[in-house]
Amino acid sequence: MNGLTAKLLDVAVYGAEPDDDLAPLLIHAGKNKILLHMLRALNIQGSLRERQELGMSKVIEVVQALSKLLKDYNYAFFKLIKPLSYVPADVDLLVDVSQVKSATHEIMGLGYRVAVKDPYCLTFTKGDSIVDLYVHPSLGGAIIIDGQRLLEYSCTIEFKTHVF
Repeated sequence: MNGLTAKLLDVAVYGAEPDDDLAPLLIHAGKNKILLHMLRALNIQGSLRERQELGMSKVIEVVQALSKLLKDYNYAFFKLIKPLSYVPADVDLLVDVSQVKSATHEIMGLGYRVAVKDPYCLTFTKGDSIVDLYVHPSLGGAIIIDGQRLLEYSCTIEFKTHVF
């Protein structure tokens, strides 16, 4: 582990005081996709924080809209909950294979369009919003885990956006 990563962990996880020069630490936090967490942990205000918070708000709006839309479906969000606050680049949604066609039409009804079709995933876009609809979590057409079996282990939780 390099020194910057160790400092990042010390500040983000253990609440250590950062060095005077925050720029390298914040750049590293951005590369590690935990910039929002660092900005909150250090109580840094300004346009960067505002953009991160706005990005999180947009993701929350998408999750809320999809939750309402798919309330009668067998679905689960995944890769959304992590121990540190971050702004996801997309929303990953796992749906029962028997409901994927109907869910696709529902999502398109929200104004999304299909941008990419993979064997086990459809990627929808609307503006800068991205939703990946999976029947099996996969990468490059290779199944990582049986999504239909994974749905058996899903649970309902409240999605919290602030750690502090």
